[in-house]
Amino acid sequence: MKFFLMKRGCFPGISFAFLIFLSSISPVGAQNRIILHNAKIYTMADDASVNEAILVEGNRIIALGINEAILSMEDVNTDVFDLQGRTIFPGFIDPHTHLFGQAFGMGYDLDLIQQLALEVGVTSAAEMHVSEEQTEYYRQYAQSDNMRFRLYLYLNFNDSCGNVWGSWYEKYPPNVDIGPRLRVNGVKIFSEKSLCGANGAEPVFSNKLLKFFTPLGLAQWGNTQLLFSFDELKKIILQATDQGYQVAVHAIGDVGIETTLKAIESVLKSSQDKKTNRYRHMVMHNHFLTDDLLHKYARNNIIALIEPPTTCQANNYAEGVGERNMKYFKRVDDLVETGAHVAIDSDWPIVTQLLNPMNKLRAIVTGKAGTCPSDINLQRVSVFEGLKMMTSEAAYALHCEDHLGSLEIGKLADLVVLSQDPFEVVPDNIRDIQVLLTMVDGKIEFLRDNDGDSIPDILE
Repeated sequence: MKFFLMKRGCFPGISFAFLIFLSSISPVGAQNRIILHNAKIYTMADDASVNEAILVEGNRIIALGINEAILSMEDVNTDVFDLQGRTIFPGFIDPHTHLFGQAFGMGYDLDLIQQLALEVGVTSAAEMHVSEEQTEYYRQYAQSDNMRFRLYLYLNFNDSCGNVWGSWYEKYPPNVDIGPRLRVNGVKIFSEKSLCGANGAEPVFSNKLLKFFTPLGLAQWGNTQLLFSFDELKKIILQATDQGYQVAVHAIGDVGIETTLKAIESVLKSSQDKKTNRYRHMVMHNHFLTDDLLHKYARNNIIALIEPPTTCQANNYAEGVGERNMKYFKRVDDLVETGAHVAIDSDWPIVTQLLNPMNKLRAIVTGKAGTCPSDINLQRVSVFEGLKMMTSEAAYALHCEDHLGSLEIGKLADLVVLSQDPFEVVPDNIRDIQVLLTMVDGKIEFLRDNDGDSIPDILE
């Protein structure tokens, strides 16, 4: 069955036609095939190829190429969609969220949370604060076939207040699916205190930075302490590594980051894994990076996860750490230049604005996200680098690059169709780009219908 983008009023029998459309995109097993053509398909593969058409069969990508070649593969089981030049990317991956955890704690419906993610094109996410109770709850939810996107769990060794939960996580083997689209990926460790009751984060800074702090900053962060010594943190990471777990360590201040990097580096040396870091241990936040720390990521293949900075956040930090220290703030471009693996995330994204990949992309490309006027120069990256950080680099961070993160033959069919091309719009307008279609495992999980006329926008 062929579907074309039609002008309003030219689609006969709207309600009936929409029902036909819905039935046509429902998976019917391995024989179900979908062709999306007349598109601009950015594969985000290593060769940076761009294609015109893609063939999906079941949950896998079967072919990519020019329109004529892919259309010649159509058979009676193939649904064909003419996208009229619209843009396709791999499904976006958010490697650090608290989507389910925040919903769990506040009584939100997990179905609704997934819908919000799918509406902005997020097809995979990491849940970065998980208790045993939550693990079991999510497992039951997934085993009831409720998962519409992919969730990777990081089980807590300690919490943001510093309370140690211990090695309970060993009950759940790493890199094992505990339900459909639900996998235990690693262990979450706090090296510094974070949000704890009414108290804010407590990053730990070196004297090198403290001497330029404002009185306000010294009062707030002048005497903060690490949750673990170097030796303690190394022991914790080593235990997780010996059991095959990836570790994800919370670190904001330069002392927290330095201690974490050195602990990981020491573990890798002792395991003869210095150059490969095969479990891909990673550091989250990375707010204040001094020059001596910058090259440790690429040297040890340690992954950096960073939330795109905003002007308001930058102003708030400057009021405490002093403007001279802001040159160390979220050095995302400097990290990329060293060859490090860097991915961007949303962290605490219950508000769709924070979860939306187009908002993150605009923020990391312009350095102007936020409502606060600011004179602080925030580091930026290109549109291509920003998109990599939400696709192929994010997939690498979560150990799923063999199946996700790029559109290649044989990979899982997780993709999005966008209303505009991020490479062609004015950078500040990237935030206006909408997701028209989200596909997970070859199944269309979301179709946008802005005007409520029962015809998906992708057909208008």
